[in-house]
Amino acid sequence: MKNLMTVAFALSLAGFMTGCGSGVRDVKYLVTGDTSSVEIQARVDKGDIFDEKDIKLPWEKEFALNVKWPLRLWVKNQGSLSFTAQIFVNGELVAEGTGSGLYDELELTYDGSSQARAPTQQKRADAIIMTAL
Repeated sequence: MKNLMTVAFALSLAGFMTGCGSGVRDVKYLVTGDTSSVEIQARVDKGDIFDEKDIKLPWEKEFALNVKWPLRLWVKNQGSLSFTAQIFVNGELVAEGTGSGLYDELELTYDGSSQARAPTQQKRADAIIMTAL
């Protein structure tokens, strides 16, 4: 009986730990639109993952992440038409923003909170900077 209880406890603990997750998150960055090309930088926990220029759309990058937040996706328009950038975590859209016009920049961040914040716009002489707060 003691062995049966030990096995039952071990199975319930394994189920609990699986339900809580191992800390690994499936992340997808997606950039779509009609513009000719964009420049993209993305960071996780202040470490560069990629930095690419002259990217044709659509573009996406998927990876498993086993570290804490924040996620960051920065896109700079190199064309004159619009683009949309999105961050997905475990299949759920957590951050999204749109840019349009030559040299527009968009920065999306996600810190792991349950609610993503909409980007705000800040105008400059030559570009619109959109930053998720």
